[in-house]
Order: sequence, then C-alpha cells, then structure tokens
Amino acid sequence: MGVGFWLALDPVPCPRPRIRVMDLGNGKRMGVAYYTGKYKNFSVDAPAAIPESSHYFEKGSPVEVNIAFFMRSPKSPANSYTVGDIDNNCKSILYAITKNGTYWHDDSQVISLTATKQYANQISGDPDAVGIRVTIKEPVL
Repeated sequence: MGVGFWLALDPVPCPRPRIRVMDLGNGKRMGVAYYTGKYKNFSVDAPAAIPESSHYFEKGSPVEVNIAFFMRSPKSPANSYTVGDIDNNCKSILYAITKNGTYWHDDSQVISLTATKQYANQISGDPDAVGIRVTIKEPVL
C-alpha cells in the first residue's frame, strides 16, 4: 500500500544546527542546538501543511520514500540544474513527516530513498508551481 501528497511550499534544506553555550554555574556549561532563518519557519509550517495519512506505517515497518522537489527558478539561472544539496532537502522533508506523526513512527524506518530536484518551470512551464511531491510505500523485499 502506498500514500502520497503534494506540499505547496518552497523546499528548504536542513542546515547544520547552531550551538549556543550556556553557563550553568559552578564551572559547568551546556551546549544547546537551535535552527535559524528559513529552516526554522519551514520546520513549523511543513508538518502542519502535510495532510493526514490514510495509512500509518507502524514502528519497525520499513518504508520506501520517493521525493520530487520543484524549486523556484532564479531570474537568470547559471545552470540548467538547481543548486544546493539534495540530501539536506531530503532531511528537511523527512523530519517534517516524522513531526507530522500520521505517516510513520520515525524516519529511521526509511530503507530506500529516491529523490529528484528540478526547476518548477521545467515541468509545468509555471515558475510559481514550486513544491514537494512525496510518495511513501511498503518496500518489496
């Protein structure tokens, strides 16, 4: 069984977290990780925008995920392909699906991941048709 959805949001890559060191007193310190900027907003907006799943993949159940990223094209792109690391885009959407809580227990259940990225206008001719298409299914083992 498979499920899927379209997320009409600009794809945002997951950056490395920033670390703030807090002084706890008595010579002890603790590091606290946090995110800033576009990803901080995406990490709140994306899980809320993902529709509820009609099928929940139980803890321990392996899943296959296919993700297609449709990126906003710059006014004069330097390349025919989009810039940025696709693995960081994948992390951001996998974390959002996990946070949404209606598809799977944890993204560690993903045993197969296929991802593509392209400018939105290359497919539809519409430069504003940005978003993320996700398909999740049980693998054939």
